[in-house]
Amino acid sequence: MILKIKDLTKILNVSEKTIYHWISENKVPTKKINNQHRFNKEEITDWLLQQRKSPVQKTGWLALSSPAISLSQLIQFKNLVYDIEGNDLPAIIKNAAETISRRSETQKQASTFTLASNSYKMPIIKESGIAIQHPRNPIITDIHNEQLYIAFCKPELSNESSVHTVLFLACANYQRHLSILCKLSALCEHREFVEMLKNSGSYIDIIHYIKNKESDWEKIGEK
Repeated sequence: MILKIKDLTKILNVSEKTIYHWISENKVPTKKINNQHRFNKEEITDWLLQQRKSPVQKTGWLALSSPAISLSQLIQFKNLVYDIEGNDLPAIIKNAAETISRRSETQKQASTFTLASNSYKMPIIKESGIAIQHPRNPIITDIHNEQLYIAFCKPELSNESSVHTVLFLACANYQRHLSILCKLSALCEHREFVEMLKNSGSYIDIIHYIKNKESDWEKIGEK
């Protein structure tokens, strides 16, 4: 999807002057089409995640979402699946998606997740061994149906990508998509969280850790 400058100002909650300043200093990926600056949505997503800023600073760029986004509220007990098999990342992702779909409470949820998983772009692979799967375009239309799923590979599994955990994200719009990705990316930089996932941690421990981090971020944002 191609974005215009006015689209980017709304998404990142900054002025056109700021966008033009970033362009002049080559700080944001852009290309000219018919002498007009245009932005690729996937490139903007990757660019935002690569910024060396805290999740508070990153999400501060984004237009405020309503209701506020809480990662811990996107994860239900049934959203954690364990012992996923596969010799490579595509096989792991396929098996995880099928397991999650089978565990969905309703046929509608299963169909929605299957549709979402089929539209996922290549995952973001963190050096920590965590793959973040997110769709090219929002699939969920109701923000109350947004979900974050966590799939753990079998502990003894050895795959060519060295991925031990896959996170599946389904959200309602691009702004919320970016905000959630920023928070997930920040979490994956904490060794304690990574070890928790690598050891196929419990639902209670994961939610407790995420709630504490989100509380820390909120305190930072209030200063």
